[in-house]
Amino acid sequence: MANQDDTRQLRNAFGRFATGVCVVSCQSSIGPVGITVNSFSSVSLRPALLSWCIAHGSDRYDAFAQAETFHVDILHASQEDVAMHFARQAAIDSNMDLEVTPHGLKLPGSLVHFACRMHARYGVGDHDILVGEIFQHEQDEGPGLGYFGGKFINISNK
Repeated sequence: MANQDDTRQLRNAFGRFATGVCVVSCQSSIGPVGITVNSFSSVSLRPALLSWCIAHGSDRYDAFAQAETFHVDILHASQEDVAMHFARQAAIDSNMDLEVTPHGLKLPGSLVHFACRMHARYGVGDHDILVGEIFQHEQDEGPGLGYFGGKFINISNK
């Protein structure tokens, strides 16, 4: 892509694909760090693997580049405020309802919690693809938080 207009058009085109919304977190030298992502994907059942992407320019890149474990929470439709918080900043808010674990943050109310060991990391373009091996997971029921066309949406099975 040659210029910012082309980049914006491509970003808008990618935004036409509806995705779920997750918060990925890890422990770092400054404590727990989280980031909102919509690049989450299942990779394999045997072994149990998932992936997500982080931009090289992210202020949270170094924390995840050094992490040996991380936590992924697939967000419930009611957790838009959590998604916005971790989209804007890495630090946790003392008023947030969360559980700090050795692997990152566990966000109560999320649909799914995955605890992962770093399995592989691939540098691709201006991002890294991080692959985690799932060693623990929990799930709940309810509508998911989605993202489409630059806006949050409610993902329901109805």
